Amino acid sequence: MDHGTEGTQDLLHEALRRGHEAMVRLMLERGLTLDDRAYINSMYVAAGNGHKEVVRLLLQHKGVLISADAVLEAAKGGPAAVFVLLRE
Repeated sequence: MDHGTEGTQDLLHEALRRGHEAMVRLMLERGLTLDDRAYINSMYVAAGNGHKEVVRLLLQHKGVLISADAVLEAAKGGPAAVFVLLRE
């Protein structure tokens, strides 16, 4: 599943925004690829909307060893704060 198609981006964004963990999981399992920019944007959308389980799923998908709570807290500072946290 290519992240580059507009329909896929829209579907992913809505799933992240609404906290549809099952849909995000399915998209990842079906081969959705997230480059660094798309991953950070996805993380910010999920965290900014308070969807801790989706954040946890995205962290696990990339093998990032940061707590979901830390990402949720960083999201309060905007996308740049999430970027800094994930780059550490």
